[in-house]
Amino acid sequence: MNDARFRVLGPIGLSRRGVVDRPSTPQQRTVLATLLLTPGHVVPARKLVTALWGEDPPRAARNSVQVQISRLRQFLKQHDAAELTTSSSGYALVAEPASVDLHRFRQFVRAAQAAGPTTAAGLLECALNEWSGLPFADAAGDWLANTMVPALEEERLAAVESLAELDLEAGRYDHVVLALTPLHPHHPLRERMAALLLTALHRSGRRADALRLYRSVREQFVAELGLEPGAELQRAHLEALGRETGADRRSNASPPQPGWEVPCQLPPDVQHFAGRWAETAQLQSHLDAFSPGDAGSPLVCLIAGMGGVGKSALAVRWCLANRRRFPDGQLHLDLRGFGPDDAPITPGDAVRTMLESLGVPATRIPTTFDARVGMFRGLLADRRMIIVLDNARDSEQVRSLIPGSPGSLVVITSRNVLPDLVVGYAARLVTLDPLTEEHAGELITRRLADVATIPGRATIQKIIDVCGGLPLALNIVLARMVAHAHDLASVMSDDMTRPEHRLEAFSLGEDRSDLEAVFSWSFRSLTPDAGRLFRLLGLHVSPEITLAAAASLLGTDLSRTRRVMSELVRSHLISSLGKDRFGAHDLVWAYACRLAVTEIGPAGKDAARRRVLDHYLHSAMRGDLLLNPFFQIPLSVPVPGEGVAVCEFTDSEAATRWFHTERRALISAVEESAATGANVPTWQFARAVRTYFYRYGRLPEQARIHELALAAALRGDEDLPRAYSHFGLGQALNRLGRFAESRDHLQRALALYRDADEAVGMAVVETELSVLSGQQGENEEALAHSLEALRVCRLIGHRAGEAMALNNVGWYSAQLGDLATARDHCAQAHLLLERLGDAMGAAAALDSLAFVHRSLGEPDQAVVYYQQALRMRAGHELIYEAETLAQLAEAQLLAGSSDAAMESLGRALILFRNISPADASRIETRLAEVKAGCYRRS
Repeated sequence: MNDARFRVLGPIGLSRRGVVDRPSTPQQRTVLATLLLTPGHVVPARKLVTALWGEDPPRAARNSVQVQISRLRQFLKQHDAAELTTSSSGYALVAEPASVDLHRFRQFVRAAQAAGPTTAAGLLECALNEWSGLPFADAAGDWLANTMVPALEEERLAAVESLAELDLEAGRYDHVVLALTPLHPHHPLRERMAALLLTALHRSGRRADALRLYRSVREQFVAELGLEPGAELQRAHLEALGRETGADRRSNASPPQPGWEVPCQLPPDVQHFAGRWAETAQLQSHLDAFSPGDAGSPLVCLIAGMGGVGKSALAVRWCLANRRRFPDGQLHLDLRGFGPDDAPITPGDAVRTMLESLGVPATRIPTTFDARVGMFRGLLADRRMIIVLDNARDSEQVRSLIPGSPGSLVVITSRNVLPDLVVGYAARLVTLDPLTEEHAGELITRRLADVATIPGRATIQKIIDVCGGLPLALNIVLARMVAHAHDLASVMSDDMTRPEHRLEAFSLGEDRSDLEAVFSWSFRSLTPDAGRLFRLLGLHVSPEITLAAAASLLGTDLSRTRRVMSELVRSHLISSLGKDRFGAHDLVWAYACRLAVTEIGPAGKDAARRRVLDHYLHSAMRGDLLLNPFFQIPLSVPVPGEGVAVCEFTDSEAATRWFHTERRALISAVEESAATGANVPTWQFARAVRTYFYRYGRLPEQARIHELALAAALRGDEDLPRAYSHFGLGQALNRLGRFAESRDHLQRALALYRDADEAVGMAVVETELSVLSGQQGENEEALAHSLEALRVCRLIGHRAGEAMALNNVGWYSAQLGDLATARDHCAQAHLLLERLGDAMGAAAALDSLAFVHRSLGEPDQAVVYYQQALRMRAGHELIYEAETLAQLAEAQLLAGSSDAAMESLGRALILFRNISPADASRIETRLAEVKAGCYRRS
């Protein structure tokens, strides 16, 4: 496989062991060439579609791509050439770059730049030998020809000129004449090529031909551009006339060029600028590492980010700082890619504007687009300039404005990531995020210090929080504060707590200083599907969302939703937060919320909200079954509705991670369910999330959720929703130390479950009542509740419930001093729980057995059991992990290990502080006793 060589610099194909072959159809050849542009890297299917059909693909385009991929895979397999892999992101051709003529050409050119003259000439000859014709000569469609070929041709010409320069220095004048004579007529305004050819003709004894060449080129410059030739060509002419020595000719000095006025179009630097040190350093490192001969192309830097994040300010500031490195001037053009009139400058008009900026009279500007581009690149061929292309919508807008020769710096700003520039022009991508809190605070103090006393820290923090670090938002609020004598309250309305009203403070009366207008320009550039999903995101419960939740909002499959979300990411309206997880800036989400209110009808809102609530409910149910599949109050809900995506979890660890990341969204979903009056879903939500919230000590949140569930259930007339809601609330209140309220809710739950003859519900509530009684030191009552739970579970044959009840009977028997009964019941429970595969239940039984052995005066065996239980509970059941640590400390004290006991109590205290204040207070007191040495072993 290593000896296969791919070809794109000419007819597309491959050669292996002397045999040359090509894919049979132009479509296959296009797919192969597009994959070979970035071998080993995934190419999205949409890019292959664009390469084949441009911006107007047929409906079956993706299916056609799959067919071409299949046939191309057979072609590659037939030649044992390379592996073509498929992933969810696209396709990749697994091949070394050195196996592709394009990448070998570039490698030779880079090596030549670092080599001495003799070696460099040989390397450049090797590079040019890789070319066998026009790149992608037999590909289908126009995308490769229009997008990639111009830049590649510039790279080739730059290599030809570099080799010619080396040949001149080595005295190989005839080589230069032979190489450049056939090329010059096709590139008559390419000054470097003309100067090299003129010099070679003169030094090879053809002085008359050299002078005729200069007259011809000069006449063309004057006729087409209204300008005199540049310094390099004039020096070559003077040498041919015998007026300049060879040393003068090799001088780097650049005398003023007749007809050339150095343009200085960069806007002034922004007055108040803060932060961006990392991004500036990133840009500077690209510039410092750039050699004008790199691949024969200019340095292209792309600054991308959301609207209002400060892309233009950074670009102008950095370019101003480096303008002395580019003595031929600076060009600046606002491409209006995003703006109030939604009318981006066309490429033809953009090139015309640039030519006018370079001093070309309107009467001499060509009428055809290609001729304008050729004139523009010809004028910049031997100049070192900064070109700022601000506010670009897409790659097409800027491609023709990138010079073909090295020496210049092109800085592009855009709200969209422009991957074609990264691939075709090796653009260095710098992405801007909102300012950090530190840098936002710096901007605030700088802006307000100019006019009055800097406001207090609380005011500054509120501004930072409201603006989310977005520079445009900060500057708008600060400008309004300056106008209102620093009164933040006069700028911020009370109603701004609602997302759809949050943008009202961010306007100075003009479009470019109105945050909602600025966001709207990005929104209007979206495709219909992306625009619809962006509106729907305003219905979501928070700015963060998973792919599955977004698919449920949209009512479509994950694959299609991923494509739409990718468009929103590229547009910087949302950002990727990890695998299949996304987030929007708070103010962008506020804009989406406003669109949802104003542009989605009631039926559309209701349907989308119902789908996303179904998503959270059914996903939580699946996760809950993995967290606790053994002893749960039954829950039956209808199957998910059409268009609802439900998360799949591989195991309880994956489910727990989902609960961790979606905790706030789940709480908001419960609140929304309660607010909309959907009584049944509210208690079902609470039931689906209770295990997670309880195990991980989110007790105030558990209480809040079940208060909502109970309020919703009481509006209905069904007993089971009310019974469950009383139970979940009572359990949380028990751990929060609100025992009287807890008992009231649990007794109400038990009565309702008895009336409904719901045995599992009765057993679960009896179990929690036993815990409550034990918490209050009423161990006889606790034992009675546990025995009743055991009776019910045995009656209905619920083995997991029976095992838990056995363990509780054993625990409270031990509390009452009946250690024989305790050991027997706990051992039965442990055996049964291990058989059932209930690891958390088995950990509880081990904890109980440890207490029995501690009570029997066997602390060493107790420590062993406690440590086993801890290993099983660690990270899974925080509330029980904390309890086990507290009990372990008592066993360690009994064993005479006070240092180990203090460590265990310290760990328990850390957990309880985040879970249960009442328990934390108890552990804090015990820890103080142990540290003081005045404790009684229990």
